[in-house]
Amino acid sequence: MASEANLGIMKEDMVNIVIHGHEPVLSEMIVAVAQTKEMEDDAKSKGAKGIQLSGICCTANEMLQRHGVPLCGTFLQQELAIITGACDAMVVDIQCIFQNLANVVKCFHTKLITTHPIARMEQENVLHIEFDEHHAQEDAKRIVKLAIDNFKNRGSEVMIPKQIQGKIKTMVPDFMDSWLIKLLSWADKFRRLGVWTNADNPEDVQRARTYGAEGIGLCRTEHMFFEARRLPYLHKMIMSDLPRRARR
Repeated sequence: MASEANLGIMKEDMVNIVIHGHEPVLSEMIVAVAQTKEMEDDAKSKGAKGIQLSGICCTANEMLQRHGVPLCGTFLQQELAIITGACDAMVVDIQCIFQNLANVVKCFHTKLITTHPIARMEQENVLHIEFDEHHAQEDAKRIVKLAIDNFKNRGSEVMIPKQIQGKIKTMVPDFMDSWLIKLLSWADKFRRLGVWTNADNPEDVQRARTYGAEGIGLCRTEHMFFEARRLPYLHKMIMSDLPRRARR
C-alpha cells in the first residue's frame, strides 16, 4: 500500500475530515460513508471538489492499511491539523486525545466531535455523537454531513504546508538497510529489554521475525476480521438489527 503522510495531504478545495483515536469500527464506517456518491455529491453542492479523509494515531494506521487513507500527522500534531484552517471536522473516540483541542477549535471553524463517553469533553463548543454499533451507518452519515455543511464556514486564510504531490517518490521502507542493522547491533550489546511484536496473522509474524523480533508479545484476534476478504462480513454484522443475523 503506497500513500503519503504529513499535513500537506489536506486539500484546500475539499472537505477535510480527520479521524483520530483507536476505535477501528467507527472509522471504518466513516470511510465507507464518505466514499458514497451521495456524500460526494453533497460536498460538491456545497462548493467543495470532494471529501478528503486523513487520520491521526492508531486509527490512521488502521485506515492506511485497509483503504490507503493517508496520515495527516502523528499524536503530537493533532492541534496542528486544526490550525491549518482546513480541518472541517475532527472525529475522536477513546484515547490519545488532547483535552486542549476544545480550546484550539474555538479559534477556528473546525467541528470537534467526540464519540465515546471516555473522551467526552465538557466544553459547549464540542459536539458529542455517541457511536452505537447498531446504528453505525446512521452515526457515520451524520458525522460526515456535519463536516460537509461546515465547509462554507472556513476563514479566509487556510495554511496547509506545501508539498509537491505526485513528485515525491514513494518507497517501501527498507528495514534491512546495512547502516540500520549496524546501528541496532550496537544497541543489542547494551539493551536489557526484549523486542517482541504485535502480530495478528502468519504474514505479520514472518515479517516481524525477519526484522528481528524475538517473539509475539500480543495477538489481537479482532484484527483478523479486518482482512479484505473478511471485512464485508464484519460490516454486515455491525449493521444487522437482528441478533440471529448478526451471529451468522
